[in-house]
Amino acid sequence: MSRTLSPPASRVFVTRVQSTAVLRGFVKSRDERKKAGLAVAASPAVTHVDNRLKIRRR
Repeated sequence: MSRTLSPPASRVFVTRVQSTAVLRGFVKSRDERKKAGLAVAASPAVTHVDNRLKIRRR
């Protein structure tokens, strides 16, 4: 399963393997990175989040 979040996190890709969600891509701040991880963790199908998002301040 893969999906792209809507703006402002438009460069965030989520892939789920069994119950682990892996976040990849770029966000503008630590706050966006944290919010994206929390949003994915709220899914009942996710028990672990591997947050690999990188901060790109542009």
